[in-house]
Amino acid sequence: MDVDDEEQSLSEDEENVSESARDYANLRRMWINEANAPELLKYENDAVERFSNHLLEKERALDARVREDFKEVDILMDSLEREELNRAKYVLRAYLRARLKKVERFAVRLLFRCRKGLSLFVVALPLFLFLVSYDWG
Repeated sequence: MDVDDEEQSLSEDEENVSESARDYANLRRMWINEANAPELLKYENDAVERFSNHLLEKERALDARVREDFKEVDILMDSLEREELNRAKYVLRAYLRARLKKVERFAVRLLFRCRKGLSLFVVALPLFLFLVSYDWG
């Protein structure tokens, strides 16, 4: 591997990190907006799926590490990366939880609008199925 290959590898890693940071910032913004908006906002499936996949890849990479030769610094870095992963998972869950609370609060109105075809862009298919099977009792 020559210097150019190493620089290209480093730039690809930096690009992945910056994309991940952008996705996290975007998801955090979506969570804050959803939590503070009076009604259900548009669901951005691509952003949520991309971030979920990134979290799964990162978790698999952390679990795949061999821990036999870890030094104290490696253990600390592993712990910090796991905490960062848990923080990102919290933001994702909080965003989805905020949406679910609004769906439960406005279930009748959303179902009525979905059946008329007015809110299909706001409600993802699994959420629509949840609305249809919602316990009205």
